[in-house]
Amino acid sequence: MQKKLLNYLACPDCKNSLSIDIFLEKNDDVIEGVLYCNCSSVFPVTGSIPRIVKGAFKRFPSYRENFQKQLEKYDISAEKEDSISSFDELCAKTELSFGYQWTNFSEMACDFKQNFLNYIKPVDEYFFKGKLGLDAGCGFGRHIYNAANFGAEMVGIDVSDAIESTHKNTKHLKNIHLVQCDIYQLPFKDGLFDFVYSIGVLHHLPEPEKAFKALTRKVKERGSIFIWVYSKKRTYINAVLEIIRYFTHKIPFSSLKVICWFCAVVDYLFFIKPYKILKDMHLMGKSMDKIVFSRVKLYAKYPFQVVFADWFDRLSPPIRYYYDEKEMNDWLDGCRLKEKVISPTGLYGWRAMGKKKEDVFY
Repeated sequence: MQKKLLNYLACPDCKNSLSIDIFLEKNDDVIEGVLYCNCSSVFPVTGSIPRIVKGAFKRFPSYRENFQKQLEKYDISAEKEDSISSFDELCAKTELSFGYQWTNFSEMACDFKQNFLNYIKPVDEYFFKGKLGLDAGCGFGRHIYNAANFGAEMVGIDVSDAIESTHKNTKHLKNIHLVQCDIYQLPFKDGLFDFVYSIGVLHHLPEPEKAFKALTRKVKERGSIFIWVYSKKRTYINAVLEIIRYFTHKIPFSSLKVICWFCAVVDYLFFIKPYKILKDMHLMGKSMDKIVFSRVKLYAKYPFQVVFADWFDRLSPPIRYYYDEKEMNDWLDGCRLKEKVISPTGLYGWRAMGKKKEDVFY
């Protein structure tokens, strides 16, 4: 954790600034320490990452053991034992699913630059230079990696263990800061970021629009927010997928991973690979593109690892919501965003962006 990150952080409980007590430092980066607030809230910094989540100290027992003496002056034994609601259970299941996914599929298997630019249209790579941005749900880091390389100073958040994969893939980039935190309790000052994006995240949350509003509060006046969510357009495919996923999301992750590997092998060997071969040989010309499913053409651009990971992404999460253009427009209107741009990515998703023209509180 770079000390500069302190300028951006705020206590999620009282919204005041946080202070830091450093236990271990290397090359001006905080490796181990504790963040604390005047309201008595305390959060660990371990593995170079602030852990501003519920039960953070219980998640890292070795940290508590290693720094027991330094922690004596903080009341960390009274971590809240709130009753577990159905909302909390869904959040926990989603966290476990994506934590497993992006620690098992953490490899930067290819260059995701064009993939990222497709999700955040209509802007291009020149939009990012010199701006401060937030990647909400950074997974294994493929999008924040590109945003940082485009010249933005980036903060990436994830509530799950996926944050470890992002750290592994981006730790050489000094313009990236990472925080493990809850999207519903963001530990940042309001009106802080020049832009915020959340790609493929909100539709997996129990209350997606609530999370969208929480993110919008962190955008500064005249700043932008970008999201990408699943589309309702593929009615039949979505319905079939939901029936299948009703059973598969209950399967142990290790077993589901094997199932997804077989699905990916069939997908790749019988559909994607033949298309790539014929395409490379210039056989059948443009007529082939007219008869091949768009998803096959899309995955032909990526290695097998991406196909494998996406099968797990389809079958593992406990929640998947789907949206239409009107609902996206309602979200943007609900936050009083201007200069709205809503556009489809084929039949499977919606891009939506808007600009915050004034400081809005809701």
